[in-house]
Amino acid sequence: MNPLDTFFLDQARAKELDDPTAALCVFITKESDGYPTGRTLVLRNIDGQLGVFINKSSPKWNQKGEGISLQTYWPSVAIQYRIKASCVALDPKLIKQSWKQRPETPKKLDWFYQRAKPQSANLEPEEATNLEKTLKELILPDKSEAPDLAAGLLLEPFEFEKLELRSGDLPHNREKFVLVADNWQHYSMVP
Repeated sequence: MNPLDTFFLDQARAKELDDPTAALCVFITKESDGYPTGRTLVLRNIDGQLGVFINKSSPKWNQKGEGISLQTYWPSVAIQYRIKASCVALDPKLIKQSWKQRPETPKKLDWFYQRAKPQSANLEPEEATNLEKTLKELILPDKSEAPDLAAGLLLEPFEFEKLELRSGDLPHNREKFVLVADNWQHYSMVP
């Protein structure tokens, strides 16, 4: 049993129920001080694998080597996943293709990161006040050309934990899947 198949089936059920969190995950890395840090990202199905698009100027790009975890929760189906994974950079051709489909403001932000300030940098008070105006006035060199810092990660899960919340008098269902020598081992867990 491949837990990724189960994950995508559960996610599809959540999407069918118009769950606003169905396409999201909390992407968790470790900061330089050792503390975990998480941020919400769009989690994508890239040819049957999990992936995220990020910017190389983001701290998470440099933190990815320490290992990453993901967490999802879909209230519509009452299912949570916690996933541990390693990752590899997505093919730049895929980044350039996907980037063309991004909305205007995210495209401008990618160029802003490249030209002005990296993602997560502090803004001076005047810069913060004028950020929206600055982005509106920013002219893209080529609306179809992604900047060099636009990137993405293909996630390679090695552990899934699924928690299915049950109401009433039933106990929650909790399972773990661990990749051992290219085979998924399944464990039922105490909820």
